[in-house]
Amino acid sequence: MHCLFFLFFECFQRFEKSLGIITTVLNGVLLLLHCFIIYLGLGNPFNMITLLPIIVGSVFIITGNTLPRLQLKDESTHSHFNTWNQVARTISYTLFAGGFVMLFSVFLPQSFILVGFLLIFFLTILLAAAFIYIKYSQRTNLS
Repeated sequence: MHCLFFLFFECFQRFEKSLGIITTVLNGVLLLLHCFIIYLGLGNPFNMITLLPIIVGSVFIITGNTLPRLQLKDESTHSHFNTWNQVARTISYTLFAGGFVMLFSVFLPQSFILVGFLLIFFLTILLAAAFIYIKYSQRTNLS
């Protein structure tokens, strides 16, 4: 148990900056959403559907940029660590591209913003899952 604590602490120290970035972005997004809900509650007109692709797209882009920094390193060569590093890079490309396209769904006509956002969101998640499966199966067949 004592060794497990030090292993967790060592991993946390290595990933602290990247996890801090993700946490800060998510807290900022929640603060922004809270401010807009208060703005709506005060009786001001605003369409929240236009804010949804911007928020989720930004989170996807930030997460996609931060994820490659969360690489596992070990003194000896472990195929599991190498597989995770390859899969994380694949996920980051997919999240970044999906988030970037999601930002442009704001420019769709008002009645198609939600449909376009949901289509891009689920397509990004499905593509990420498919790429993960392909990359994982390639890496495990090589080992």
